Amino acid sequence: MPKSHLDKYFLAAIVESSQDSIVSVDFDLKITSWNRSAEELYGYPANEVMGKQLTKLTLPEDLSLIMRKVEQIRASKVLEIFETERVKKCGSTVCLEVMMSPVKDSEGAVIGISTIARDITERKRIADAVKKKEILANLLAAQERERTRIAMDLHDELGQHITALRLKLQVLGAACTQPDIEEGIKDIEEIALNIDDSVSVLAHELRPHAIGDKQLVEAITVYLATWAKHFGLTAAIDTDGLTDAEFDAATESHVYRIVQEALNNTLKHAKATNVEIMLTERGNDVVLIITDDGVGFDSTVIPTFPNGLGVTGMKERAWLIGGALEIESAPGKGTSLFVKFPRSNGS
Repeated sequence: MPKSHLDKYFLAAIVESSQDSIVSVDFDLKITSWNRSAEELYGYPANEVMGKQLTKLTLPEDLSLIMRKVEQIRASKVLEIFETERVKKCGSTVCLEVMMSPVKDSEGAVIGISTIARDITERKRIADAVKKKEILANLLAAQERERTRIAMDLHDELGQHITALRLKLQVLGAACTQPDIEEGIKDIEEIALNIDDSVSVLAHELRPHAIGDKQLVEAITVYLATWAKHFGLTAAIDTDGLTDAEFDAATESHVYRIVQEALNNTLKHAKATNVEIMLTERGNDVVLIITDDGVGFDSTVIPTFPNGLGVTGMKERAWLIGGALEIESAPGKGTSLFVKFPRSNGS
């Protein structure tokens, strides 16, 4: 066999065995060759596409882009690399990195175009997920900074004014000689005390002192006790020997906010009298379990509730630390929330 024939045979074998889709078209965009990887990628056998228009695989909105690149290659003979989407036989789309290059005859004249396409759907999915995670993390970090600022304002400004008001009322009460006015002053003192307590609880909810100092277990324990006392529920926590040193800053912040949101949902929707929290180890992971004895609900229809009961936000926080969140509930059976996350957030 002449060497030229061997070269052509060898080249054809390379094209056919390539892991990338290799398709050639003429300048009318009619398909002139179609390798095995193209069959696997698009779902069409060669006999169904040979001689057909490449537009069969092209999204309508991408047609002008393809035509423009074809003309650029015909005019300048340069190689073009770009990302696009194509339509498979089943109707679904696939994200591709496409390299278009000229096909030349023996005299160097451009007679067609070769397109080498690589499926980058998974790569794009991962990149989009990373971008989403980065945006969400930045958004929640900004939210934490704003919460810290508001908490400081509540403590330093409003808290001081309330303290001054209570002191003034005490002075007035001590100097008052009229029983009815003295009783009124005591009532106002009680109101001021309640406001002071509410401001303290709110400031602590916005930014607990322990968070940021690797004291997640302490922060949750203190918050649960304060929350239960303030709203008149019974509550207990079992940390199963876990220590604060086992959690990084991102993990402790997100887990703490999940606990807050879960308890907030319990207060607003569950009509519970008792709440239990457990933090326990399972292999290389930590599991947070929050259980209440409330009215429960059909956990399969959470999205139909107003604002999704904050579940989306909690799931996003769990996702950011490499974890997952699940809810088990049934009418009259209470609710259990499970969050499984790695001991240390490596993202």
